[in-house]
Amino acid sequence: MGSGPIQFNLERCRRDGVCTEVCPVRIIVQPSREDYPRLIDQAGVYCQRCGACLAACPHGAIKLLDVSPEDCPAVDPRSAPSRAQVEHFFKTRRSTRVFKKKPVSRQVLLELLDIVRYAPSGHNRQPARWLVIDRPKSIHRLADMTVDMLRRLTVDQPQLAASLHLDWTIKGWESGVDRICRAAPCLVIVYGSRSEATVPVACSIALAHLELAAHGFGLGACWLGYLYWAVSNYASALEALGLGEDEQPFGAMALGHPKLRYKRVPPRNQAVVTWHSG
Repeated sequence: MGSGPIQFNLERCRRDGVCTEVCPVRIIVQPSREDYPRLIDQAGVYCQRCGACLAACPHGAIKLLDVSPEDCPAVDPRSAPSRAQVEHFFKTRRSTRVFKKKPVSRQVLLELLDIVRYAPSGHNRQPARWLVIDRPKSIHRLADMTVDMLRRLTVDQPQLAASLHLDWTIKGWESGVDRICRAAPCLVIVYGSRSEATVPVACSIALAHLELAAHGFGLGACWLGYLYWAVSNYASALEALGLGEDEQPFGAMALGHPKLRYKRVPPRNQAVVTWHSG
């Protein structure tokens, strides 16, 4: 039943109110337990197509657009990691800055990005797009452009350059040490539309998910702040990416097979927590 994006199978529906509670925009209403759920007027305008109702219904009574419950993989609670496993996973994730001279399989990258597409985004816009660079010459060229920008900063903003020890990074590059892209075999840049308000945060979330997913695949990852700085502020570096006129990068990451493996978890500062009393 229903003519909007969500359809209800009344034979399966148990009128338990789950769909009305889980809907993030509250377009599903059920006046009483005797009534079946229904959509509000203009539900198609407000529906985010997120699938929350479809995923949460215990009875498989909801269809979203052309997607039926049978089309969706079932959640297996037995596959969920334990609290101890989650803690170990997060504490053993470390930035990788030394990579093997071994390319990352494009099939593995596609599998990673297939997982990462489930990262949350505002209004379920899913605006993150991915640029994968795995040609050594292209990676070297981007690193070289970034070093040019760092040289400019040492002249234009000497105090900032000194605080970041940019001279050390520049000297390293000139002596064959890549502290920009870490001589990684693969770079991944997340980008999206300049005109979409949800893009910056959504892209940051997606890139963070990529880093964690890479750890689960046995790959190493490292956020590339200098490179991101360059493609965000340096016209020729941005042009080298070949993005569209309305497209802007929102983060860069190195990926590859770690050359080294860490044996223990180093200390970190305690979390700073303030409980709001207002």
